Amino acid sequence: DIRRFGWLKILSRREFERESSALGPEPLSGKFTAAVLSDLLRKKKGSTVKQALMDQKYLAGVGNIYADEALFAAKIDPRRAAGSIKPDETRRLFGSIIRILKSSIKFRGTSFSDYRDGHGRPGGFVKLLRVYGRAGAPCNVCGRPIKKIRLAGRGTHWCDYCQK
Repeated sequence: DIRRFGWLKILSRREFERESSALGPEPLSGKFTAAVLSDLLRKKKGSTVKQALMDQKYLAGVGNIYADEALFAAKIDPRRAAGSIKPDETRRLFGSIIRILKSSIKFRGTSFSDYRDGHGRPGGFVKLLRVYGRAGAPCNVCGRPIKKIRLAGRGTHWCDYCQK
């Protein structure tokens, strides 16, 4: 992808430990908890909640698509300040992140055009997207149009009725 979403390096164990120590916990690991998410939102209180979720130094592995989808599932507006997220919303968001990522893995990721998994199959999660890539389409919950803006240089999709 010309936008360079990632890189590949061959590392020694020591180099790997040094590189990975600069990343936050992986959301599907035992190191990610609702308390960890609460701490992240507190540390990034001046950022939008979406930007906080995508900061790999605090939480590794949540990208643009999955941040939009997890925020929709948690009913949280991606433009809100991370510091404004209440404890009950943090618990909902924590569960949503895990559910969205597990579902995406189950369906082999999200393919829009040419992405293929290690077996050459396209990802099927694209069929389950509720907001991402659906600007102008009706929300599956309320029927109002999905909105899109640029937030921190990334397309951000949400339902301004369902997400507060």
